[in-house]
Amino acid sequence: MKNYCFFVITSFLMFLLILSSFSQNEAQIGLPENAISRIGDGNPNDLDYSPDGSLLAVASTIGIWLYDTVSYQPIALLTGHSDGVNSVKFSPNGKLIASGSSDKTIRLWDPHTKKNIAILTGHQTNVLDISFLGDSKTLASIGNNDIDIRLWNTETGKLISTIESKSKHPYSLDVSPDGETIAVGNSDGTITLLSTKAKKSTDTLFGHGLAPSDITEPGSILSLAFSPNGKTLASGSRDTTIRLWNTKTTHHKVTLTGHSGRVTTIAFSLDGKTIASGATYTHWSSDSTIRVWDAITGEHLRTIETHALIHRLAFSPDNETLASINRSSTIRIWNTKTGELKGGLAKQRVQRKPKIVFTNSKIEIYENDNGTYTLVDVETGHQKPFLKDLRSIREKEKTKDKKQYVVYSSHLPIKYYECSPDGKILAIHNNTSVRLWDVETDTHKGTLSGHSKTISSMKFSPNGQLLATIADKTIHLWDTETAKQIACYTGVVRQGGFVKFSPDSKLLATPAKVPKMVQLWSTDTGYPKFLLMEQSGGVYLVKFSPDGNYIAGISNRYAILWDAKTGRRKAAFIGPEKLSFSLLFSPDGGALVGYASASYENKGDNRIWIWDTQTGQQKFILKKHSGNITRTLFAPNGKTLISGSTDNTMRFWNVATGELLTTLEEYDPDAPIAFSPDGQTFACGGEDAKILLWDLNTGKHKTSFFPYNPVRTIKFSKDGKTLTTSGSDGTQLLWNLKEIDK
Repeated sequence: MKNYCFFVITSFLMFLLILSSFSQNEAQIGLPENAISRIGDGNPNDLDYSPDGSLLAVASTIGIWLYDTVSYQPIALLTGHSDGVNSVKFSPNGKLIASGSSDKTIRLWDPHTKKNIAILTGHQTNVLDISFLGDSKTLASIGNNDIDIRLWNTETGKLISTIESKSKHPYSLDVSPDGETIAVGNSDGTITLLSTKAKKSTDTLFGHGLAPSDITEPGSILSLAFSPNGKTLASGSRDTTIRLWNTKTTHHKVTLTGHSGRVTTIAFSLDGKTIASGATYTHWSSDSTIRVWDAITGEHLRTIETHALIHRLAFSPDNETLASINRSSTIRIWNTKTGELKGGLAKQRVQRKPKIVFTNSKIEIYENDNGTYTLVDVETGHQKPFLKDLRSIREKEKTKDKKQYVVYSSHLPIKYYECSPDGKILAIHNNTSVRLWDVETDTHKGTLSGHSKTISSMKFSPNGQLLATIADKTIHLWDTETAKQIACYTGVVRQGGFVKFSPDSKLLATPAKVPKMVQLWSTDTGYPKFLLMEQSGGVYLVKFSPDGNYIAGISNRYAILWDAKTGRRKAAFIGPEKLSFSLLFSPDGGALVGYASASYENKGDNRIWIWDTQTGQQKFILKKHSGNITRTLFAPNGKTLISGSTDNTMRFWNVATGELLTTLEEYDPDAPIAFSPDGQTFACGGEDAKILLWDLNTGKHKTSFFPYNPVRTIKFSKDGKTLTTSGSDGTQLLWNLKEIDK
């Protein structure tokens, strides 16, 4: 018995070691140049077996994964697309892999060398679906909302022709085995048949009904598949049914019913005897099953309970295995004859980061699939379970006082969270009460109640000792340590109202009861201190200078500067063409920077104003940009102002002299940006899937990195040797900066 236990434990440890090694290796496969590691493998969108069954290709948001079908371990990642891959197909002869992407291109790959051999360009929208014709020399493609089908020569990479499908909002595409007919599934519930020889539409199939959830919602065709002999076309619809059509007569043969959700994927086995289908949800129901049908009679053979909504299916060439992608981004391999999950293969998962529900510079909170939460320390990366006792506390409150009980969902929306600046206290509100949660101990500190209306927002003081809650026209001020109310200000909040603490937390600025005024309150006493006068228009936003000496207010078309110590008005600045200012104080509070902003990009302004806060006088107007200003910020040294513009440049200015120091080209106006800890390097990313690094001393471009997808966030490590970026694909990349700094 001891030997047996030893064997079991040893085997389990070996399994963990192998799994750990696999995970580490997987994080290194297909990395961009200069990337150290990848966190997450992207979300899968499509999959296809090679004709010989040796490979499984998975289209994901970072590229195309190739899995060996003996071990089902990844052997390669094909990268090059600058956005997510929506569709992947092997050519019938197995010599090519084609991929269609949201970057509006199609790429052809050699599955043996893993090299990209051609890029097909011409689509004006995301490439939605692709399919090879039987000779492998022609590829059909369709873009999102396209009305034309494009035919490509796979040997030359050139466009052969386009076929007008007269379809509106196509959802799916498939090509008959003989390559003569293309079927397009439309959003209106019809199927358009097109001739590849005649280059025109030949027929339209009607029959799918309205989705049962809504008599106005059409039964959009979400999936199409021709049988291997080409005699049958199967269509899956939003109306929850599958229809089989005779391709010679175009007559409806049989309707397969049983799914309770919209049918998102259909696959024929290679022998043509079996159909597999998967479904997701509808407005009234969800369906987490794979159903297997007799392809000749339409008889339902078996149901595979997957416990997850199904996105894509693919049969292996030997018909013994069925691969699926579900909505939680898991790839599973099933035995088609028994419906059983093949041993261990459920662990082959394209990882995705859990849903983030709150983040700041201190902590991140993730919602897990099972409704639990994980807390991550941003600086150390340490993770731990969080909000463990929230449900039990809720139940106790329910039992104690049913009248005051407020339902707290197990899934807490992001807008219901606020964290103290030091990251020690989390405030969670729902309707008319707030719970204060100790982040370090994961314990409930107290409940703030007494609001007569639903809470619209919350704000912590800079020192974290105070919390202001806003409900209707009332502001409540709370002590976060004792959970006691300090003051209640009624009738002060109006539509678009603001609440702002001073840097030392001793003042609170709110709209005043008197129209167009700003009220300053002492947080020590809870009583009013100053009433800031404004005659021309209501102030809808205020900002304190970092030193707390000044307050800037933004009105409809101008900015106002007040002395925070005396409450006196120092200056007013008129915006151009009735545009509102966006304002920024310098780190030392000595300068106020403003540019005219607008809702519409072409209605802004290309000038930047700098005012002296001590005198209230204008110092400079910076006019070098040729496009509208989109942002301003200060470099870490506080002496350099940085401005971004729709002219695709970023400019660096000397705040003291107004001198233009340098201009960075190739700048995305909405790009995430970051400075190195030593303030010597500037990094920016953007929608073009490129990261640019600049030397702030010389203004010269240092290097570029090329991630898989558009960049959403950028952050330097504390030692400045590593850059971490996250993309629209849901992954993070770590970049090595050591070499470029030599």
